[in-house]
Parts: sequence; C-alpha cells; structure tokens
Amino acid sequence: MRISALSIDGFGLFGGRFECDFPDGIALVVGDNESGKSTIVSAIGAILFGFGTESEKALFAPVLGVGPRSGSLEVVSQGKCYRFSRDFGTNRTKVELLENNGNVLFDGVARQAGRSDEKERYNRILNMVFGIESRDLFYSSIFVEQGKLPAKMDTVVRRIVSGSSSADYAVVLKNLRESCEDLTISVPWGRSASRKPRQIELLDQEIRSKRILLEESHSASTSLRELRGRLYSLEQKLKQVEQTITEKTTWEKNLEAFRAALERKTHTEENLRRCRKTKDEIERLQGQKEKLDSEIRAGYAEYLDLPETAEKDLFDLSLLDRSIVELQQRRRQCIQIRPAFRPARFAPATVAAGCLLAAFGILFFEGRAAVVAVVFGLAAATVPFLFAAVTLYLKRSAHQVKLNEIDDQLRRLMQQQEEQRKLYPALPTGDIGEILDRLRSLRRLVSEREKREEALKQHPPNEDVEAEYDRLSNDLITLNHEIKRLQEEYPRLADIERDAGIGSFLDKARTERKKAEVSLQDLMRERDDARYQLAALETREAMSEEALEEEIVESEARLARLKLHRSAYLQAVEVLEEVISEFRSSHLARIQEKAAEYLTTITGKECQVCLDEGLKPLYLEREEQRLVPEQLSQGAQDQLGFTLRLSAIDEMCGNIRLPIILDDPFVNFDEKRLDAVQKMLEKLSSLHQIILLTHDKRYCAWRPPSLVLENNVDSQ
Repeated sequence: MRISALSIDGFGLFGGRFECDFPDGIALVVGDNESGKSTIVSAIGAILFGFGTESEKALFAPVLGVGPRSGSLEVVSQGKCYRFSRDFGTNRTKVELLENNGNVLFDGVARQAGRSDEKERYNRILNMVFGIESRDLFYSSIFVEQGKLPAKMDTVVRRIVSGSSSADYAVVLKNLRESCEDLTISVPWGRSASRKPRQIELLDQEIRSKRILLEESHSASTSLRELRGRLYSLEQKLKQVEQTITEKTTWEKNLEAFRAALERKTHTEENLRRCRKTKDEIERLQGQKEKLDSEIRAGYAEYLDLPETAEKDLFDLSLLDRSIVELQQRRRQCIQIRPAFRPARFAPATVAAGCLLAAFGILFFEGRAAVVAVVFGLAAATVPFLFAAVTLYLKRSAHQVKLNEIDDQLRRLMQQQEEQRKLYPALPTGDIGEILDRLRSLRRLVSEREKREEALKQHPPNEDVEAEYDRLSNDLITLNHEIKRLQEEYPRLADIERDAGIGSFLDKARTERKKAEVSLQDLMRERDDARYQLAALETREAMSEEALEEEIVESEARLARLKLHRSAYLQAVEVLEEVISEFRSSHLARIQEKAAEYLTTITGKECQVCLDEGLKPLYLEREEQRLVPEQLSQGAQDQLGFTLRLSAIDEMCGNIRLPIILDDPFVNFDEKRLDAVQKMLEKLSSLHQIILLTHDKRYCAWRPPSLVLENNVDSQ
C-alpha cells in the first residue's frame, strides 16, 4: 500500500491550495523549519480521521483564516486506488474508488469522536483499505517523529491480542468480572473486604431472616397484646407531653412579650424624661431670652441705635472729661498757690549788720570814710529786699506761664469734648461714666441674650419637641394598657419582678420547655420502636407458616440460580484469560519470526529475536552470540525497534503493508549511522513506501527529492 497524492486547501502553513505526489519506494521531502513538513503529516491524519476537538482544529487554521477548509488523499491498496476527501468545517467525508469511471463508497459525516451508523460504515472502509480504523493506532504504526525511532508497542500489542477491530479483550474481561462482582463479593481475583453485600449475600441473609421469623411465629400472639398495651400507654403519654409543651411554649411567649413590653415601657419613659427635660430647658431659655429682651427694651432703648464704636468713643470721651477735671483742679491749685513777697531768712541779720555799719561809720568815721561806711551799711541793709523783689517777679512770671499752659490744654480738651459729643447728639445728658457703664451693661445683656439664642439653636424646634412628647406619652399609655391586659390575662405576671425576676422566670420556662421536648423525643422514639415491632409482629401473625415456607423454598431456588450464574462467569473469565494467553503466544511467535526476517534483510546477517509478551526485546541471537539490547549499539537498537514496529504492523494489518512516514527521526545521527540507515531504508523500500521528511540537504545525495518546500510557500 502507498500514499500517491495529497491535496489540501487552507490548512496550517498552506493558506491556499497545495498539492503533491508521492512516488513508490522512498519519497524524499526536503524543506527548512516552518516550511510545512509536519503540516503535511497532520493533514494526512486529519483527512482520514478528522479532528478530536475544536481547539485542535484551530491549531491548523491558516493565516488570516478561521479554520482549515478541506483536503483529499489518494492511496493505492491491494491494487485499487482510493480517494478520501474531507470538509474540515462540516466533517463531510467522501470515499471514492478511482476505477471503472469512479464509484462512491461513502458520502457522509465521519467525526473522530462519537458513534453512529455512518461512523461504523466509514470505519469498515478504513479497516478494509488500511487495516486500521483508529487514529492513535494509525500514527503509532506508520509515523516516526524526531528522536523517537524505537516505538512504544503498548497500543500495538493491545490491538493484536484483542483479535477484533470493534472490541477489546480487556473490555470483555472487565465486563465479565463486573457482572460476576454484581452477584457476589466472593471473587478469586481479590476485591476490598469492605464492599457492600451483593445479590447472593443479600438473598442468603433474607433466607436466614425468614427462618428466624418462622421460628418466632408461635410466640407472636402474646407479644402482640403486650406491645399494643404498651403502645397505647405511650400514645397517652405523648399527648400529655405535647399538651405540656404547648402550655410551656405559650407561657414562654407570654413572658417574652411581657418582658418586651416592660423594656419598651422603660425605654419610652426614659425618652419621655429626656423629652420633658429638653422641653423644660427650651422653655427656660425662651423665658430668659424674653426677660432679657424686655429689660433691654425698657432700660436701654436710647442706647440700641448706637454703633459698635460707641463704647470706645464714650470711653475716650470719659478720659477727656477726666483730663478736663484734673486740669481744672490743677488750675485752681495753681491760682491758690500764687507766689507772695517773702524776704530771705537772712534779711534781718543783713539789715542789722548794715545798720550797725552805717552807725559805726557815723560814730567813728569822719569825712569820706563815714560816708562810705554809711553807704555800705545802707546797701547791705537793702540787699535782701532787692533780692526778694527780683525773686518774686521771676516766680510770678513762671506761675503765669504755667497757668496759661493749663488754660490752653483745657481749651483744647474742651474743644475735643465738644466734637465728641456732636457725634452722639441723641446721647442723654449726664455723667459720661454713668452713660458708659449703662452701655456696657447693655452689651452684657445682649451677649447673654445671644448665648440663650445659641443654646436654643442646639435644641430641635419647640413644635417638634411638643409633638415627640405627645407621641411618647401616647406610646406609654398604649404600653401600660398592653401590660395591664397581659397581667389581667395571666395573673402570674403581676407577681414577677420587673428587672431580674422576669429574666429568671423566662430562663426557667425555657429550661422546662426543652426538658419536655427532650422527653417528647424519647417517647416518640420509643413509640416508633414499638410501632415497628408491632408491625413486624402483625406481619408475622398475618403470615402463615405455609406461606413462609413457600417463600423460603422460592428464595433458595433463586439463590441456587445466582450461584450457577456466578460459576458460569468465573469459568468464562478463566477460559478468556487462557485464550488470551494462547492467542498472544501465537502472535508473539509470528512477530518474532517477521522481526528476524526484517533484521536479516537490513543487516545482511542471520538474526533471531526473542520477545516478551509486551513485544519488548529480551535478547538477540546473531552469529552464535546472544546479545541483550543494552549490549547493542544505538544504531543496532534503532534498527531492532524499527523492525519490531514493522513486524507488529504486518501482523496487525495482514497482507496490507502500510507506508512509513519519517519526520526527521535521524537528526542526531552521524555520517556512519546515516549510511547504515540509507542501506536499511533502501532494502525496506521494496516492501513499504517510505516518506522521509527532512530539513537536512545531505539526504539529497541519496536520491533527488520528490518535493522541495520553501518557507511560507502558498501561505499568504
């Protein structure tokens, strides 16, 4: 079988239409990274099997595109040419046989997920052409990517040993075991001991219970009479306890209502006191304000129109008056102490000395000496009087100057006083000090009135306070009526204290009610137990011994059938496990034989391969040497793994030899190993089509490339 042609439109890096042909033997596809090599491999799988999810499909949306559009693949299998076409948007798939003018084998929707009649028909066609109907198995069989030449064989082994394309031995074996486990918990393959009993165990328990019922049927009559009497007594007790609970619940609700009413009354009284206090405070402030207004209007009417600066001006005027008075007093004092003629203290002595000198000159001197003595004597006697006269003149002059200064100051002050008085013509006559004191008293009264007004602003309007007071009064009356009604309806409430007493009574009522509820629950459980026992005894009484014996016989027959089914399931599991082991062994021998044949073809040396049940190589015999895989070179290990994959594919697909797609798996090989790979591929190409995708130009020396990809080819 081979892939002959591929055509895709809007897939991955190929934004437009891309077509290529693949020849027999080795088809070499060369291209740089991101040129579309892996896109070609993905397109082959997408055309045959579709996409699993929308997110997976979105990965291959072309540039500036929403999603991949369509693609077709032509393959040649068993001498016939087929074309597989798929619309990736709708998953519409078409399979044509390109012979005899064309023949449509399938035209419908074939999604990767889900099951339908169309999908089953499409899977049968895939199985006919490729021998494979699973996408995962297809890729694990024919596709080898970079660095993964030795393939894992788990999927291949499962596919081979199952022996069917639509079933899996593991699923069948699992279903058989689950069916057996539905019947019983006793199975040989081991299950948890804590599993719940199954049908066999439950039926066995039912049979034992019925045998016990049969043995107890004779003593049921006596127990019934005693149990009915006990049940009647329990019903009466339950009614009494329920009535007690109802009474205690009602009493508890009344206590709660009474306490709530008292609390609301206390709260209302407190609010009423605060409201009354606020009301009294407002009335007091308003009274004080009105009194101050009245006092201001009555005693200070003439001062109300004075400006703010009046007090300062009047204070200055009072200072002027005081200064005028002081100057007037100084003037009077100055007039009273006018200077008088006062000789000096030494004047008598001087006069006496002058007179003695003059007398001495007259008596004792003559002529000029006498005249001189008399003159000097008289001069000495008149000097004090001359000094006193000069001094008096000087003092009176200074006194007059001082008096004139006082008069000038007095005139200026009186002029200023007159000018100040002209500023306040309406000011009453009188002492300026008294006027100033009254003005200050007015300012103090105005300040007191403003304080009262500010205090009134801190309170709500008097109308609102009155309304709140009336509302609280009405609420208090209503609460008193409610409390009185409760006390009249339940006289016990009148004896309960208002504070701590009602709380203790309420706690006591709750405790008693809870005790009664606990007692009720106990009685109800006891009653339910009695009812259950009574129902069981009545059932036993109603059921005759013959009926019980018939049911026991039927249950035992059913139990025998279930045990027979269990034995059949156990035998089927055992046989299936033996068949699987035998089937696997026969496949294993053929795969070992084919692997040895492939390895001999590649290496040119006689080889034998030994595998375990999982197709894992145990050892390799070559030239009378037994080598384990770890003793082989990396190239030999790659060849061994590759031949195992080919052998498993041949075993799985029968006569269909699938192509092999290699996506640069030899990227890390040196020249020597590449030469060995070339020889291996040349030999294998006679049996399988090999599509080798690579970026390495060295492969072009092997043969001319069938396709050369450039970056961004057709991607716009």
